[in-house]
Amino acid sequence: MGISEKEAEMLLMSDIQRCYEELDVFSWFHDLDQVRQEAMVNMLFNLGLPTFLEFKRTLKFMAEGAYSQAAVEMLDSKWANQVGDRAKELAYMVETGCYM
Repeated sequence: MGISEKEAEMLLMSDIQRCYEELDVFSWFHDLDQVRQEAMVNMLFNLGLPTFLEFKRTLKFMAEGAYSQAAVEMLDSKWANQVGDRAKELAYMVETGCYM
């Protein structure tokens, strides 16, 4: 029978909340605008925390506010090749602070 749409939405919201909590450990995360926060949440949701933490250069550049470099690092990855347009959209959000 599966789960209802309401149950699926509840599970999704719980996962998104968990991502925000996991990103809470990065002091720089709170200084980001909403668009960049959402890009990081989306990326973490997609990758999972262990793989997300492997993006050391991206995270370093995010902490420094070097968003263009962070976006380049995001796109220069196996993940970007695997997810295609999703990576391009998130990198654009990180670089510009705007939705695509």
